[in-house]
Amino acid sequence: MTRAAPAVAPVRAPAAVHPGIAAIPLVFAMALTVSLVMWPDRGPTGVTGWATTFLWSLPTLTTLIGVYGLLRTRARLRRWPDGPVAPVAEPLVVVIPTIGRLDTLPALRRVVRSCAHLAPLFPDHVVEVVIEAGCAAAAAIEALPGVRVVTVPGAYETPHGTRFKARANHYALTLRDEDGWVLHLDDDTAIGPDTATELARFVHAADANGKHLAQGVLTYPRELGVSRVLWLADAIRPAGDVSMFAATTGTGTPRAGLHGELLLVRASVEAEIGWDFGPRTVVEDARFALEFARRHPGHGGGVRRAARTLGSRADRARAEPGGAAAAPAAAQLRRRGQRDQHGRDRPGAAHGRRLVIR
Repeated sequence: MTRAAPAVAPVRAPAAVHPGIAAIPLVFAMALTVSLVMWPDRGPTGVTGWATTFLWSLPTLTTLIGVYGLLRTRARLRRWPDGPVAPVAEPLVVVIPTIGRLDTLPALRRVVRSCAHLAPLFPDHVVEVVIEAGCAAAAAIEALPGVRVVTVPGAYETPHGTRFKARANHYALTLRDEDGWVLHLDDDTAIGPDTATELARFVHAADANGKHLAQGVLTYPRELGVSRVLWLADAIRPAGDVSMFAATTGTGTPRAGLHGELLLVRASVEAEIGWDFGPRTVVEDARFALEFARRHPGHGGGVRRAARTLGSRADRARAEPGGAAAAPAAAQLRRRGQRDQHGRDRPGAAHGRRLVIR
């Protein structure tokens, strides 16, 4: 049976409005006004009212922390260095674990192609794609040019019985040296030349600053999203990156967690911590963050550019004008709640556009 040609997602013009930090008090004032209008006769509430007031007031602390993070991000951007960056002599391994399905293959190909932006600044780099034995797209992935494919044997078990993505990460870790740096990407996360520049800038300053880890921002451009509703649902991630994470993880001690993608870490530190956290660990990036915070407090940092994350569906994939350097992305948003073979929810969004971070 012959399949119809894949549909191409429409290209939307960039939105003219770009909300800033002033949106926070504006939204708060609107919500407060609506509450007062809809509840004019409050009357006595008793114990239930006091308990409800206390519970509804709890997010105030996290909101204040987020506002502090936003202000901290703006202050850091004003003094962030610019200019050309020299190539990095240390080796870099780019690790891309993938579920290895046929529908995720187009995005993985674009991710691999985007890693070419690393070559001018990281001449000693290798792209490592980690797959499970017997995955549907194994043959196609092994045929990708310029990559080293690591196949996790089906019978492989870590000493502590770790499962899912952490198991695959730990297996790949056991095959690598402890020299240089490791950059973790997802199979729908691409990078651009600006991302490569800021990664190199961070590595050059890492020894002097005593940094062992850097975390970037994930972005969700409105012009690349098919569904505005799903875009709004995922907008919490970049908002959290430049607010809550900036006030916690961005200070060097990632107690609030990390993203498993666009995560740069010294190879020796990753080997020290590992990914073998036991069978009950599903959110491996959060566990890695807590272990890093315990062993190396104050030694984390951030890069100023964001990754570009691509949708995985071939029937919606498209590239922006300008190719990989202009942040290729797919407009189809993947369904939330779908678990991959590593036991993680597949994110339902298309990312792109550079964005500064904490």
